[in-house]
Amino acid sequence: MSIQDNEPLVVVKNASCRLGRDKVLSIDEFSIRLGEQWCIYGGNGAGKSILAELIAGRRRESSSYVHYPRYLDSISDIHIVSFEEQQRLWQVDNRLDMSEFSDRAEDKGTTVAMLIHSARVASCADEGLFQSLVVTLDLLPFVDRGIRFLSSGQVRKALIARALYAFRDGFEQLIILDDPLETVDIASKKKIEGCIESMASSHSCILQLCRREQDILSGCTHLAVMESLSIVAQGKCPAIKASDEYARVSTRHKPTFFPGLLY
Repeated sequence: MSIQDNEPLVVVKNASCRLGRDKVLSIDEFSIRLGEQWCIYGGNGAGKSILAELIAGRRRESSSYVHYPRYLDSISDIHIVSFEEQQRLWQVDNRLDMSEFSDRAEDKGTTVAMLIHSARVASCADEGLFQSLVVTLDLLPFVDRGIRFLSSGQVRKALIARALYAFRDGFEQLIILDDPLETVDIASKKKIEGCIESMASSHSCILQLCRREQDILSGCTHLAVMESLSIVAQGKCPAIKASDEYARVSTRHKPTFFPGLLY
């Protein structure tokens, strides 16, 4: 089953999520259609991650304010790559570590290969795509290594590979990338961005969360600017980049460079 008549993949409407005594995420309307590649842009505390959790069905308010096509399963068809997801995976693997009960010196736990392959049922495995992802993202030396023995950057690339490998026959996918280029070196940035751009397909949408102007993916077609827990501008990327709201947020969060330091 697939989306018909330009039906949105996800719609958030009249959302109100209380985050504390004086903080409320307020979204009038936000939608993503198949073929659109969105970036939600804003500084720390703007509400990007909370909105992403709402969209992905990870908040209790999701059922009240988020609407999907009737066939879309938020658990199977929406995939999040974030620091929080990395932490969750590490914690699960550490909790299930069987090293002290095993004849082996080390329990690998979840390997990179297992993590990526978990995004599909075995009957839909695509070895060609798997190999392409691990090579492009420099994961080939680590495919049989447990994720809890990898660096944060390596785990992030493995999660990106899993999200891009995800597939459910006949169903569209939404991939949410929470600052995928944050804290990675320049060479890795180029490879990650190139991989995302080349693997994004007509059967998936990318939703990037980004706080730095220079990290907005080049394939971005639509842009939403967030401030103070609400969307202040949204639309096609060129028009929003020319808006006062975008200029204001970009100026406020422009990085400071210090002479003598290497970036």
